[in-house]
Amino acid sequence: MLTHDPQGSSQVTAELTVDALDPGTTFQVQTAVDGSFDNACSGGTWASLGGITTRSDGHAVAELPQAAAALAEGTPVEAIFRVVDPAGHVVLKSDCWQIMIPE
Repeated sequence: MLTHDPQGSSQVTAELTVDALDPGTTFQVQTAVDGSFDNACSGGTWASLGGITTRSDGHAVAELPQAAAALAEGTPVEAIFRVVDPAGHVVLKSDCWQIMIPE
């Protein structure tokens, strides 16, 4: 979800639900933002959005808000998300998302 207020600040909230992961484990959620808007998500550096901890059945839900103030209004960007286990292994990875920062 992307929210924007008239004062010019934007915030992206990643609403994440996972299933069938290791129970009782905290995973890191990361994103990479790419400004090329070529539907490839080929650039960007991975940044942490926070952690998500699974219940005993391997299920977890989290909302991970992040400021998007560095992005100008009307800017198209691409983002990809991944979930990383405590050993640093990627266990889930999203498709490439195209996002337009609202004006």
